[in-house]
Amino acid sequence: MALRRKSMYGLEIELFTLNTEGKLINAAPEILKKVEGTNLGKYVKKEISKSMVELLAKEKLSVRESAYTFLENLEELVQVAEGMGYRLLPLGAHPGKVAPKLHTTEWYDAKKSVLGKDTYKEASICGFHFHYTLPEGIVQKTTETIKKVGRSYARDIFLQQYNFLAACDPAMITLCQSTPFWEGIHWAKDCRVLIYRDMKVSRGDESMKGIHYTLPMFGGLPNYEFTLQDIRVMADAKKTQWLKLLEKNNFPTNQIACLPSLKFMWGPLRVNKIGTFEYRGPDMNHPDVIFSTSRLLVYLLRRIEKMEIAVEPSDIGIDEPFVFEDNTIYVPPHSTLKNLERQSVVHGFDSSSVHKYCSRLLALADKLPGKPRFLGRVREMITKKKSVSDEILDLVRKNGYDPADEVSDEMMNHVALFHAEKLSASVGKLRIKFKR
Repeated sequence: MALRRKSMYGLEIELFTLNTEGKLINAAPEILKKVEGTNLGKYVKKEISKSMVELLAKEKLSVRESAYTFLENLEELVQVAEGMGYRLLPLGAHPGKVAPKLHTTEWYDAKKSVLGKDTYKEASICGFHFHYTLPEGIVQKTTETIKKVGRSYARDIFLQQYNFLAACDPAMITLCQSTPFWEGIHWAKDCRVLIYRDMKVSRGDESMKGIHYTLPMFGGLPNYEFTLQDIRVMADAKKTQWLKLLEKNNFPTNQIACLPSLKFMWGPLRVNKIGTFEYRGPDMNHPDVIFSTSRLLVYLLRRIEKMEIAVEPSDIGIDEPFVFEDNTIYVPPHSTLKNLERQSVVHGFDSSSVHKYCSRLLALADKLPGKPRFLGRVREMITKKKSVSDEILDLVRKNGYDPADEVSDEMMNHVALFHAEKLSASVGKLRIKFKR
């Protein structure tokens, strides 16, 4: 018995502010003030850093609808910024040395009390957040909590979609990665995910730890879940632990303790209190990458819903990830998923296992009924084994630098400006494509 509903898609992106030389600057307050009170201002929001702005999109029935209206706003935002003498960077991190300033709110100040200097690392990375409407009856809107639900088709579909999004993470990391450098050093193919999650990577005698390395409960890839109760308990446990960390650091918790538990699910995959899946795993990237990968996810989530497909972590999924048999999609066990996560972050398409994983995800979409549109960018990356991170590494080599060495700030600023100008030149053309 398929659900009868109109599932919606939405997104949020974060963009860095640059000067005309490609250097990161703290220009977000000026841009926010410029658009305040305008129609565009309804969609442009403040972020943790004064060097980034957030742009939201209204949820729409299709990726095409959402993309067209969103790109109108993005094009206008780019024009506003450029009219003020600034540029907007659509990458997960500026590749050079940066010094962001933080906005002050109780929520950000609370994070700073726990993360300390690592807060500045979080303020130096940008992501793209994918939203997809939850089946009706999962989140209680008045209390912003997960309901207690017994036998229910909505519950069953929700759990299959939740686990499927978790299983997609290594592929999505790879397809969206845009950060091969952190402060001029090539640590991994995806430095943003490395910086944010519970990971550690070594380079010679030095190592880089993620800001949630000792707090995997908050920043790590979540496990598969099989009941709403377990997700509800997990959210409550995160809130309890966060309040304990704040108390340990003598930060007042009265107001934060009043927030719903779902607010404390800020890892790669969350159930949002507004009633959406919010997948927060990938780097920020150019709009063509964002909407091609979004279309892939939306198409597969809808097939799971309409065909009532089961998603089963299994030993089968180790060697045959995303194989579709007997109306079941088999995905790897969580331990395999964590290994793939690391391989995707460090090596990307250079890992044969990761390339196979991305290829199998696309093959699943091609096997299921229907003809998904707008997957051209995904197909191109998988065929060529090149993400935007790979393109950045090629650009650096073309300019005479060896990524094995520390790369100059001048070159890193050049990379940033190149991608800001690419965004400016392409956003209008892409909007016209989605109008057709």
